[in-house]
Amino acid sequence: TLRRDCCYTLPAILLALTVAGCGEGDSLNRGAISGRVTLDGQPLETGSISFWPTDGTQGPMATGPIAAGQYSLESKVGPVVGKHSVKIEAIRDTGKKNDGGSPITEQIVPPQYNAQTTLKVEIKQGENTQDFELKSR
Repeated sequence: TLRRDCCYTLPAILLALTVAGCGEGDSLNRGAISGRVTLDGQPLETGSISFWPTDGTQGPMATGPIAAGQYSLESKVGPVVGKHSVKIEAIRDTGKKNDGGSPITEQIVPPQYNAQTTLKVEIKQGENTQDFELKSR
């Protein structure tokens, strides 16, 4: 009957609209960004970089991987245009294991570049390039 058909059709339509909106990105004004990340002059082998909107910039955080000292976020997933705090993290295995036998890891990037970041960047429309030269001390 009509009532039963609506119970199946309406959720299907809503699901289709939701999925359709997820594929091509969103309506946010985002920029692309890429660059190099070094620690004490050496490329950061693996890690992650995150851009957190600050100072009135509105939008979601954007994050991406760092590999062989390089990172790149396309505009469809990049940070929104405006000011951001930048957090860079890299974890390595210490070679030790905990009581449960799991590997113990440590953060190799100092806190002033992640948990207590002092890094800032302003994202502009289009392509952005920003290198980060981190120091252990």
